[in-house]
Amino acid sequence: LMLSKKRKKLDVAKIKFFILLAIIAVAIILSIYLRSRGFSTTNLKDKILSYKTTAPIVYILLYVFSSLIPVPFMAFTFVGALIFKTLDVFIYSLAGNVLFMAIMFYMARFLGRDYVTRWEQANEKIKQLDVKLEKDAFRDILLLRFFFIIPSEIINLLAGLSKMKFKDFIYASSAGIIPGLIIAILFTKGVATHNFFYIYISVIWAIILLAIPLIYIIKLRKIL
Repeated sequence: LMLSKKRKKLDVAKIKFFILLAIIAVAIILSIYLRSRGFSTTNLKDKILSYKTTAPIVYILLYVFSSLIPVPFMAFTFVGALIFKTLDVFIYSLAGNVLFMAIMFYMARFLGRDYVTRWEQANEKIKQLDVKLEKDAFRDILLLRFFFIIPSEIINLLAGLSKMKFKDFIYASSAGIIPGLIIAILFTKGVATHNFFYIYISVIWAIILLAIPLIYIIKLRKIL
């Protein structure tokens, strides 16, 4: 009877994990379809502007929708920078990102964590990695967010599949995306207004931001 219950739990975990994989597959197909239909930041800008007074709400909701398809969050930030004032787009983008990350985290946690837990029982290295991620969650997520060329969706999914606490994930993610948001906003504003100071500052800041995780990895390898 106990064996039957364990097998049933494993079957449920597998089904949920396959549902997660199916959602990811559909999201990728949808992303390819949208691009083939001429999806662009220009189209997105025109769509948001058509809502006029409710444009900020629509903008934030689109950020949330982007959690279902692999559209780079920076693309939404660029569009927002062309529509809203600097402080406004920062607030809207941060709010949209936090919702976006929370949804993906809990989706991965609910659908995939049980299966990963079972997998860890048969793979000691995966188990050790999971323990490390939980222990150094804030630092690791913060550094991954600094390295903004890594798709946000990957970080969100991996965090949800691990056993790290949501509190550590969301605090580190919120802090980690702020520099990237500022870079994207400054760069876009600079290009739109031909302000080369904004462009230079954003490029230099981007290089420094990308270098921080690399320097940490190099030092860690020397210690190990």
